[in-house]
Amino acid sequence: NAENVKWNDDKAGYFVSFYQNGNFEKVLYNKEGDFVSSWKYSDGKELPTNIIMTINKKYSESKIIGVTELTTQNGINYEIKISKGTKLYAVSMLADGTITKEEKYTNQDANSAAAER
Repeated sequence: NAENVKWNDDKAGYFVSFYQNGNFEKVLYNKEGDFVSSWKYSDGKELPTNIIMTINKKYSESKIIGVTELTTQNGINYEIKISKGTKLYAVSMLADGTITKEEKYTNQDANSAAAER
C-alpha cells in the first residue's frame, strides 16, 4: 500500500522513498540489492508500548511531536522529539526503551505564547 514511490540511484546504492499509512519512509539498498537501512518519519502514534511507557514515565504530561525510526542490520533506534511546557527534548532511544542521548532546548514558541496571555 505504498504511495508516491520514487527510486534514486546513488553511489551508495539505491534509495526508495514512499508514503505508507501517512508516514514518509526511505530505504537504502546496496548495489547488490541487499537491505542497508531504512528511515520512517512519523508522529509517534505507532511507537512500541515499551517506548511510549518510557516517555510517559520520564516526560509526564508531554507531547511527542515527531519520530524518526532508523532500522539497520544492527537493530532499531528512535530519535524522538518531545514538547513539555517550555522545553523541547531530542531523545535517542534503543528498541528496548533505553535512552542513549537526551538534548534539552527552550521552546521559544511556548515562551512567546505565554507572554501574550
